[in-house]
Amino acid sequence: MFNVNDMPEDVAWVWAIQMVDRPVGFDTLTEMKAIIKANPKYFPWETKYNSIPQSVHDAYWEEKNIGVRKLWDETFSLAPEDGGFIGIIPTIMRMAEAPPIPQQERSWTKLFNDLLKEEQDKRESEKEREKKEKALWDKHYKPYGLEYRK
Repeated sequence: MFNVNDMPEDVAWVWAIQMVDRPVGFDTLTEMKAIIKANPKYFPWETKYNSIPQSVHDAYWEEKNIGVRKLWDETFSLAPEDGGFIGIIPTIMRMAEAPPIPQQERSWTKLFNDLLKEEQDKRESEKEREKKEKALWDKHYKPYGLEYRK
């Protein structure tokens, strides 16, 4: 293995960014990929991932994003003059009048219970989504011995 104290600073920088688990910009991502490629012993998972044929990655992403692709195709396939999407602000500006805002009378207890139920449903939905994502990952990457990472 390796000693963390002997780790190059750029490797520590990449590790820190990975631990924070936040989005990064294109330039930062490009720099991170270069550091990972130059230091494979510090990034065994990424090195294994990068060694897998591109066709496997393409198949995984195609299957993972099938709903997104369908929504994209349905939304943006038509030109605006043919009834396609023109953007949210132009769509609102073309409305004759503002859509009504629903007004409901609910007690604070009901609102709080609804909120708790919604949070519980969200947690269950997230667990189910995570399970499906892991199954899809395993379908494509398990033959290469690459474990799923959230």
